[in-house]
Amino acid sequence: MQVNRIIIHNLKKEQQEKAELIVSDKSLNPNDKTVISFITELNSRFKANYIQGVFAEKSADEDTFQKEFDTYLKKKKPAIDERFLPFTLKTINLLYNRIDSISAAKGGYIVYADYETLQSRHYFSVFLIRDITGKVFKPKNKTITIEEIIHADTTNLAMACRIDVSKYKSIKQNSDDTYLGFLSIKQQETSAYFLDWIGAERRKKNKENSINLISIITKVDPPNDENGKPIERAVLNRQVYDYIKTYGRKEVNINSLSKFIFDDETVIMNFAEENDIELASDFYPDVNVMKRLIVHSAEGEDIKISYPPGYYMDKIKIDEKDPNTIIIKSKKLADAIRETEKI
Repeated sequence: MQVNRIIIHNLKKEQQEKAELIVSDKSLNPNDKTVISFITELNSRFKANYIQGVFAEKSADEDTFQKEFDTYLKKKKPAIDERFLPFTLKTINLLYNRIDSISAAKGGYIVYADYETLQSRHYFSVFLIRDITGKVFKPKNKTITIEEIIHADTTNLAMACRIDVSKYKSIKQNSDDTYLGFLSIKQQETSAYFLDWIGAERRKKNKENSINLISIITKVDPPNDENGKPIERAVLNRQVYDYIKTYGRKEVNINSLSKFIFDDETVIMNFAEENDIELASDFYPDVNVMKRLIVHSAEGEDIKISYPPGYYMDKIKIDEKDPNTIIIKSKKLADAIRETEKI
């Protein structure tokens, strides 16, 4: 993890109360080990409830987070390090103006971070974190006492948004690609004003997510059976396919799927993150795509074949010398064809 820039502001607000904005006047040291550990932990939270999206279209003359973000990225002078603080101050004030009029909304600490992961992904994230009261043991006069402390609740982010900077810079007009991700939060009073401030809009990519899930399942190490040996890939594919079928027309939750298959809800999303595979934590599976877990089919020139995924490049191959020739190694199929041709 390489942290380029980070700053924390405090937007204090309780429900039914007025907001108070407390801003930092300088950024934190991005090379500090605690800072790097902090951002690494926060970034990992996107594996839990990751929703794909883009910036929603806004009026050209409207002050928006996206407009200020574009200035932060594209303006040549002053240097980007000098543009960071003004960008955060301008946008935190946009948030302050929104939340102050929402009586049911709650504030928190707003963390702005520009960083790069070990997978060489360049992200810009904004995290909304709240305080939580905890207990610690402390020795006092030869007696262990209990004291309260207030700390940042990083395990349960109130809200967060992450922008893939490289994808955002290269996105083409009218493209269906996504470059923005945000956490799925059930507290509507939080998610509504936060997402409206960012201008985040969900974009469903059910087919792409289905394809990417299959890519992961066909590569990830299978779980072990009761004897401690990895199950066969075909068995794993069938388990995943049957589990997804239980969702019917509902969104499948990847963490629940991972827990059921691997007894660990982080396996699939961790694999996606480590291998740079974009995968939403919740999406509607594409039925036709998901069938490829258990059967592949192809047809042409009035010939149609279906075969298990594991047969390709094993019993079924395309001739390397002649790309129009298919090689099928199957005694039973050959016998059946010979028997048919006797008629």
